[in-house]
Amino acid sequence: MNLYRKDIGVPFINETVSGVYPYQYNTVQPEGWDDITNIINNDLYGHWAADYVRATKEMSILFEAKEGATEAEKFNNCTLDEKKCLSKRMIIDDKSLRLTVFTPDDDAHNFQSHADASVECRQARIDAVKIQIGYQLSVADRVDLFTTVALMLESYINVNDSTLITWMHSVDGFHAKPYYSEEIETIFTTIVENGIY
Repeated sequence: MNLYRKDIGVPFINETVSGVYPYQYNTVQPEGWDDITNIINNDLYGHWAADYVRATKEMSILFEAKEGATEAEKFNNCTLDEKKCLSKRMIIDDKSLRLTVFTPDDDAHNFQSHADASVECRQARIDAVKIQIGYQLSVADRVDLFTTVALMLESYINVNDSTLITWMHSVDGFHAKPYYSEEIETIFTTIVENGIY
């Protein structure tokens, strides 16, 4: 998806000078919004449109679209600032590439910061979705659902395991529950997968 910033009629300088503008991710450009889609802007402002994890995902998609067949080739087609943004968020898997723009100590610090921010963000998504979905269910159904997915929730939060997401969309998973509804599945997708909450 593209990243958009609302055009409020005043030139944007930076958040310190201009304040935080409204942002959103969308597949179509809304009227009165500027398309600011690029790796650096996703790093700087994507969390305002959704959250940290979503901004990281969008940066990864933009990186994958770079010219080149390998990670190293794509990396070489990035600007220095793009390389730093991608390396800081651990989108670049090859440590030797990250170490071309950061010292080993900085890279280790970046890994810790990225891991902390990602876990915190996934926890916030799960906290939000539990309330939204819990409201749609009876107490017995709520207990059944959250008991069934308890280990999947922890694994998703701690290591970004996709088992929870697969289960929620599976005919043998959530779809097999007597309280399944498309509305609940949509709430899950919006919050947990898309980071909009």
